[in-house]
Amino acid sequence: MNSYELTRVIALFGLFNARFREAFPDAGTDSTWAVISQLVRLHIEGQPVSLTGLIAVSGLPYGTAMRRIHSLVETGMIELKPRTATGKSFHYLPSPALLAAFEQFAGSIKIELARLFVEDQLPDPADCYFGGVHQRLALSERHLKAVRAIPGVARMRFLAQDDWYFMSLRHLWSDLRRPIGPFTMFTLLDPQGLHDELVANAARPVSEFDILALPAAWLREFSERGALAPVPAGERPAATTAAFAAPVRDLVRLDGVTLAAPGYVSVDLLAVRRDLFEEAGIAFPATPADVLAAARRFHHPRRQQIGLVWNGRRGRDLGRTFRFIMACLGTPLLKPEETGADALGRIAGRLAGEPGQAGLDYLRALVGVSGPGVLEGGIHEQLAPFLAGRVAMSFLPSLDATRYEIDIGSMVKGRVAYLPPPRVGRATGLFPLGGFVFAVPANLPEDRHRSAMAFLDWIAAPDPDPGEPGGRVPASSLFSLVRDPESARHSALHQLIAQLMRQRRVAPPAAVGAPGDLALTTLIGEELHGALTGEMPPRAALEAAAARIGRIAVAA
Repeated sequence: MNSYELTRVIALFGLFNARFREAFPDAGTDSTWAVISQLVRLHIEGQPVSLTGLIAVSGLPYGTAMRRIHSLVETGMIELKPRTATGKSFHYLPSPALLAAFEQFAGSIKIELARLFVEDQLPDPADCYFGGVHQRLALSERHLKAVRAIPGVARMRFLAQDDWYFMSLRHLWSDLRRPIGPFTMFTLLDPQGLHDELVANAARPVSEFDILALPAAWLREFSERGALAPVPAGERPAATTAAFAAPVRDLVRLDGVTLAAPGYVSVDLLAVRRDLFEEAGIAFPATPADVLAAARRFHHPRRQQIGLVWNGRRGRDLGRTFRFIMACLGTPLLKPEETGADALGRIAGRLAGEPGQAGLDYLRALVGVSGPGVLEGGIHEQLAPFLAGRVAMSFLPSLDATRYEIDIGSMVKGRVAYLPPPRVGRATGLFPLGGFVFAVPANLPEDRHRSAMAFLDWIAAPDPDPGEPGGRVPASSLFSLVRDPESARHSALHQLIAQLMRQRRVAPPAAVGAPGDLALTTLIGEELHGALTGEMPPRAALEAAAARIGRIAVAA
């Protein structure tokens, strides 16, 4: 269950209660439901709840309402948070126990509704999505009719990464009110698992999947493997892609050939607690040095306050962060225009030279103002303390940053500012535009190939009003909001990415051939991790990474 499904349950039961009171006006209200549902709903929306507000919503006389609310506090269902330094007034919050119980309750309601309405279409009632009210905006009737008209669409299988965007697409696909196909048609894997399955699928005589969703940075590798079917010039997916902003169109093209349709775009960014910076009276950081200074100011481990969180886990995660930092410092590990046989040599040279040393020195400085598990945990361990309100800043991809606004357990909703990547002085280097694209396997039989190409056409088809002066920017993590211009206009993350595109500060990721973007990033993160833990001298770690890449270049 996510926050949208939970709000849908709250709205549905609110409607039932209202109808019951209309039929039986003397029955009174269910005060416990009224208090609990108000707490959960406002928590999801990131709004504080006062005692006065809970008394009003309970529908009970003042004294009775006070006793009911205090009983919920005593049983651990409600927690109190001081509103002021005096501690004389409080905000009322749902406890973790209440949230867990409510989520279990809402999940059981979803299953019962699925059994009632869509049991024949979905083999398991749990494999459906109970969308929020906004889910009606996910697809217009025109788009829904178009996708259902694709031959075999309900049997179409998808391979994608296990992230928010593709979970949202899966939810849309199986929304119990108007499902397109079953939940089980989606295989969602972590990055390494996705890469391995893409390799395995390319080697099969016939693809197990109809649609492949892969990072744009992997296009060259899998094109060279012969795994992707190009979109012939003049066919509709290539034509409809023209409605997107120029950097997005460049994501799906390689050497003049269109290989995919855009899924979503993402940039690595800096998220800061707006309220903390405003209280401290300091400006948002604009340079890497500013970030380090602010992290030192807000880092108080004894008070469980963390200056900065970032993803430093050994392997791909650390390698990705290191590449981001190098771009912030003005020397990307590989520039978009640097392709060809000498690309690996350029990467090795920068690693072994001053740029690599500067990037590693900066990460070593950050370790001291970061969370205690920064070098062990992945993205979920990185997000958790920020969601709990204990962190001042975070380096992370824009897709993951949506958790700060929509996660039911987030304590920072509406209190986060999303900033462009910090950069040194007047550094002019472009930041890589990340994201996923939809491609068709090269090893599909003709009938499935035609259906898959029709899906690309459908997903890339522009709306009548794209909502962006420079073309569409598919930046929303929730698939249901991609085609909702009103929501897009109010999305801080969407606005940031669109702004970076208009300012021409982003470019498609550098296209790395064999051994591929994932392998190189993982290699770098493996070698540099020891330098951050103190197990290896920094210079030795950089030289080891450069030497491994050099050997790959020679073998190629």
